[in-house]
Amino acid sequence: MQGTYRLKLGWLIFIGAGSLLLLYLYFVGVFMIYESRELYNLTDFIVFFIFSLPLLALGTAGVIELFYAKIVIEKDRIYSKGILNNHSFTFDKITGVKRTIHYVHIFSGQEHIDISKYVKDVDKIYNWSSNKFKKIR
Repeated sequence: MQGTYRLKLGWLIFIGAGSLLLLYLYFVGVFMIYESRELYNLTDFIVFFIFSLPLLALGTAGVIELFYAKIVIEKDRIYSKGILNNHSFTFDKITGVKRTIHYVHIFSGQEHIDISKYVKDVDKIYNWSSNKFKKIR
């Protein structure tokens, strides 16, 4: 079973639209603080930016991850590719497979690949992996 698997299209649209809405609200908040600056001093404005810029960067990285992340199954290995983490296991190094409510975990020693239930064809991936590798409870 070879292929590339990404997040389901409905979730991409939902999370992408929600992120754009939050970004819009962020800039409305910045504009409101800037326009009513007689109520706030410069310190409040600076503190707002100090706390909000890392969150804005993290949110941007998350949205990019939505469109960049993928699970790839090749002839002799499986790997997950993302912005913040990449894991690659050959089939002979995989020690087991476990399914939880939200994820399918594929283990290789101490490392593992987590496949979310929101990934397209996650049931097919689990059925294939549970037949090929040992199930872990």
